[in-house]
Amino acid sequence: AVLRPLPARWAGLEQAGAYLAADVEAQVGGDFYDIQPSPYGTRVLVGDVQGKGLGAVEAAAALLGTFREAGYHEEDLGTVAERLEIRMLRHRVHTTAIGQEDGDRFATAVLVAFSRGAPGVVDVINFGHEAPLAISPHGVRELPDGDGAPIGLCDLTGGLPPTRRVPLAPEETLLLVTDGVTEARNRKGEFYDLQGDVAAAMAADPGCAAPRLLVRRIRDGVLRHSGRRLTDDTTIYAVRRLPESEESPGTGPLPGARERGLSEKEGYF
Repeated sequence: AVLRPLPARWAGLEQAGAYLAADVEAQVGGDFYDIQPSPYGTRVLVGDVQGKGLGAVEAAAALLGTFREAGYHEEDLGTVAERLEIRMLRHRVHTTAIGQEDGDRFATAVLVAFSRGAPGVVDVINFGHEAPLAISPHGVRELPDGDGAPIGLCDLTGGLPPTRRVPLAPEETLLLVTDGVTEARNRKGEFYDLQGDVAAAMAADPGCAAPRLLVRRIRDGVLRHSGRRLTDDTTIYAVRRLPESEESPGTGPLPGARERGLSEKEGYF
């Protein structure tokens, strides 16, 4: 109901995602991810709402709704981030007013922009989330970590996290996960070694950088390491640019937009 299905190739990107629910004894959590094409490029959001239960799901749905609108209409990525922050604050005010105990709800997240005309870079805003990984046959490297406050807590640090422009080569896949991956433990209490597992996979088969194969490798690795005993919802999401010759629908005008009198900005998916 919250995470809409996404095409494997859409809006200039190739993507794959996996969502693993926690054990039956645990309540559902608030992991979320989505892609939003826009006239300025394609935006990606991956995050994790604090807490569990219906309240976390409602907060995730509120943030996704705002992302789908602001990610489409706003040219500046920082403005999209600001809209997410405001939405979380409004959501907390509303839920508190109707008697729900959501007054301190927040979310960690990573907001990424694949901009038009800038094929070798991405813009990243990190709201206190796990650092994304850039993965290619040449190795694994970490992008900027979560030096910013989570969504809903930015007033505590004096403002929104900065927008960082970082290089991302055409052959690199961007990997984003929630803490259900990095905090998965085995019977000895040892954490799952995400970077080590990915590096080993790339050494054995450089083709594993493809989003679908990468997500499958990590999903299987987390389940194997934890003995299929997940204590938190787990999201694995991988995305990379498509070559221009392979771009799929999703970046052009809406069918019939000109006939209906929509402007160029309004007439995109």
